[in-house]
Amino acid sequence: MDGVCTLANDYVYDQLIALLNSIEAIMGEIPVCIYPYDQNTEKNCG
Repeated sequence: MDGVCTLANDYVYDQLIALLNSIEAIMGEIPVCIYPYDQNTEKNCG
């Protein structure tokens, strides 16, 4: 299965949204897995 995996937390939330928008614009709908970088993930998991 093809897809993208990345690390993220609330500190890089805006960059994560930009990355997801870029992936969708360039590659279309593909699976994306976001692993928490640390416990600071309230925005990303909500």
